[in-house]
Amino acid sequence: MALLRDILTTTSGRIISLLLGIGIASASAWLLGPDGRGELAIYLVFGTLLVILTSSGVEMGVGYYAGSSKYELARVLPVLLFSATVSLVISALLAGSLWIYQPEFIHKINGLGILFVVFFVPMMLLSQSMQWLHSSLGDLKSYAIGQIVNAAVCLLGILILCWNTRQAEYGMIAYVMGSIFAVSYMLWILTRKHSVFPFAFSWRCLKDIYSYGFRYFFARMAQFLNVQVATFVITFIGTKEQIGIFSASIGLISRLTILSEILNAVLLSRVLKQQLTSVALVAKAVRMTFWLTFFAGGIIAIFCKPMVALVLSPDFLPAVPVIWILLPGVIIRCCAKTLEVYFNGIGRPGVNSVGIVCAVITNIILMYHLILPYGVRGAAIAAACGYVVDGIILILYYKFALKNSLLLLVPMFSDITNIYLIIIRKRRDIQLKKAECETLE
Repeated sequence: MALLRDILTTTSGRIISLLLGIGIASASAWLLGPDGRGELAIYLVFGTLLVILTSSGVEMGVGYYAGSSKYELARVLPVLLFSATVSLVISALLAGSLWIYQPEFIHKINGLGILFVVFFVPMMLLSQSMQWLHSSLGDLKSYAIGQIVNAAVCLLGILILCWNTRQAEYGMIAYVMGSIFAVSYMLWILTRKHSVFPFAFSWRCLKDIYSYGFRYFFARMAQFLNVQVATFVITFIGTKEQIGIFSASIGLISRLTILSEILNAVLLSRVLKQQLTSVALVAKAVRMTFWLTFFAGGIIAIFCKPMVALVLSPDFLPAVPVIWILLPGVIIRCCAKTLEVYFNGIGRPGVNSVGIVCAVITNIILMYHLILPYGVRGAAIAAACGYVVDGIILILYYKFALKNSLLLLVPMFSDITNIYLIIIRKRRDIQLKKAECETLE
């Protein structure tokens, strides 16, 4: 019951985040067009890559050690601030070097956008780390609100800054603003609910967090490449319009991962606190993730064309077949992400690294053979195959290394009934609370 209650608590916030995320994609597409959306995609991919390269997996490490109570927040937070500072310095140096040596993709963007990317890096690192912290501490309400704040401010910033300018670099300012507001809110909540001050910097804490982070780093890096390697390749050999269409397709279909993140946020604190006496709960979460993404993906597949025309504008209609190709792989990816949280929680993040590295290798090989003759559709096929390979590797480890039955992961129709009962129970609880309030009045 506690798991279901936490799922319900997280779901409402994630639904709002989903709608805001669609609003961000829609606003940037309508205001910037395929070319501008492609330029913004280059900024975001470049910035996210810098976050991963400079953070060394610290965002997961701080969540692990704080959630497992191995270190107090007063020791964990200084390490996080240290990591953000290092990220800022290294990002500035790397960005300066790129601007000096002028690789091919630099000609598709400008210096002002690169400057905003540099400031985006530490703020994105802090935002992701705060989300992991709140999730690992079981504070799911502030976890959800933090994501809502981030998306809402970002959407508002894009509408205000890009309405007249139609410039992608101003969209990056909106992303920076969203992260700043989200970090400020989540840090304020931590200071209210937990003992944070005075800070006590510890070299041992720094070493342990980075040690855990390095093991997670390769999975994080490979995961990013598995999703964005196609965008990287198109960045070098394609036009900004092609980049915009493919990145818009990935951005729209990846909203399905929000459904798996709802369950993952709930599972993380339980795994860290050793409340999982068996894998039955994890298997149930995997099955529920499948059904949720399956039905949501079916709706997207049926109404894809009018949805793209409405949300992204008619200029993005070439993205429709790309989304259809990506859809099966994204559903598998959502289920695999639930297993990844379990492996992270039991201290085996290296498993995820192996799975995603294999996926990236598959992706790159297929990309080499498919992207030139088939364009963005070939990139979509390569990405989908990478998701499948990642899922297979994780399932094989789950079966043969942990000696678990694969039958537990097979979707059952009874899971659909359970999801329906959860929704009905939530509505009933809301009605009872409303009746209680009316009685008190």
